[in-house]
Amino acid sequence: MNRTLKQAAALLGKPQRAIREHLRNIGAIYHDGTVTPRYHGRSLIYCDLRQRWVPERNQYESYGVLMVTEAGFTWLAGELGVPVTRMQPSEQQA
Repeated sequence: MNRTLKQAAALLGKPQRAIREHLRNIGAIYHDGTVTPRYHGRSLIYCDLRQRWVPERNQYESYGVLMVTEAGFTWLAGELGVPVTRMQPSEQQA
């Protein structure tokens, strides 16, 4: 399940601002929040393009939302030093 950076930050127990700063420091995102080419095709993080209606201008406005994939969530937790418990599937679920 893909999550917004805000949702991922809440699950990791870290402030969103600290996570953004870390991603900037390792070169994963630019200062405007877009993903750098180095991380673009790695299926960890991506920028989801969204639009909202602006009635004052009578047109749509586009903006990007930084998203974290399931693999990216595990990677991000490791980058931030947050332990992740992996559960083995039980025999009953198979």
